[in-house]
Amino acid sequence: MAPIISTMEIARPPEQVFAYVTDPTRFGEWQKDIVGGAWQGDEPPRVGSRYTTTRRVGS
Repeated sequence: MAPIISTMEIARPPEQVFAYVTDPTRFGEWQKDIVGGAWQGDEPPRVGSRYTTTRRVGS
């Protein structure tokens, strides 16, 4: 099966894009199957922190 490849240009520095797409609190803004999420344990998040994401699977 051939891979699905998609590209887009974003008018932001790479550091800003990386920070946005790796922030789990923002996943729902660009992943349509996200229905919720929460940090597990103490905040603010730090190295080793866990985040639980709830997704809708199927229709």
